[in-house]
Amino acid sequence: ISPAVSAPQPPPTAKMRQFTISFRVPRRPRRERLVQFEVQDVTGTNLVYSEKHQPGDEVSAPVQAFGNKITFRIFIDGDLVKQQTL
Repeated sequence: ISPAVSAPQPPPTAKMRQFTISFRVPRRPRRERLVQFEVQDVTGTNLVYSEKHQPGDEVSAPVQAFGNKITFRIFIDGDLVKQQTL
C-alpha cells in the first residue's frame, strides 16, 4: 500500500482566486497537439490541464489559485507558448 498524496495546502492568509484559462489551438501544423496549462501560486507549480486537441479547437479550463501573484503558462507539445502573471 502506497501512502496517500495530498495537494499542497495554501497558507491560511492566502486568498483563493478563480480564473478561466482560454486558448485557441493554432491551425498550423494541421495535426493533433498536446495542450497543457500550468499554474504557479503560493502552493507551488501545478499542471492543471493536459489533453490532446485538434487545430483550431477552443480550450477552456476553470482554475483555482492562491495568493496575490499567480503565473499561468500554456504549453503546446511541451513548448511554452504563453505566460502571464496576475
